[in-house]
Amino acid sequence: MRYPRTAKIFHGQIDAAPIAGVFFLLVLFLLLHSSLVFTPGIKIDLNGYDDLLAKRTGVRMLKIDRKGSFIYNGKTLKELAFYEAVHEELTKPMPPTTLIVETDPLTKPEIVARLKASATEMGIVVKPPGTRLDLPEADDLPGTANPTVVVAVNLNGQMFYENQIVKEDALRAKLRAALKQAGPTLTLVIQPDRELPIEVIVKLDKIAREAGIRDTILGTRAATQPLGQNGNSR
Repeated sequence: MRYPRTAKIFHGQIDAAPIAGVFFLLVLFLLLHSSLVFTPGIKIDLNGYDDLLAKRTGVRMLKIDRKGSFIYNGKTLKELAFYEAVHEELTKPMPPTTLIVETDPLTKPEIVARLKASATEMGIVVKPPGTRLDLPEADDLPGTANPTVVVAVNLNGQMFYENQIVKEDALRAKLRAALKQAGPTLTLVIQPDRELPIEVIVKLDKIAREAGIRDTILGTRAATQPLGQNGNSR
């Protein structure tokens, strides 16, 4: 049984309107899903913070994954290779003095135990991230009689206000509120970890000035004195 054919060979001209419509839709989609505006600014490599910390202080960042691999200076090393790299760095002008160690919860405890023992032999302090502040030592520094607020910054650059961790925007708002309540003589006391780069302190001072606080002082602790034979300070 044959069915009648309805298809015919096209001998006319092609209508360009549908093609043009599809083309303009494609152009519209490309414009909506891409940016043709140049955004001015300075490129900041956040991953380079560890390198900056290593160059200016003796602090090094170390991560240990669940497989026991050591991620150090941007490289993934085996345990033995990591110790060899640290021994090599001890001969350089800025040797490591502190290791900020971040471990995976599934890391074997014996790996961490070996790390602490080896670091002690090399004279390197091992700290977990977010440890207590180690303030710089200084004596006989003038204080202030003005009302104060305290902002602490740990070795990881985390800021604390009223014993609570805060972000920059929240800190700026809290400082403005404190300034409004205490008056123009309010002074900010910055308590930084002694191994923080100076850039972090300058950044915090800038936040205070943006909030309207004009006076800042650096919090320190009294220097420790060696004990004499009778248990008294010399």
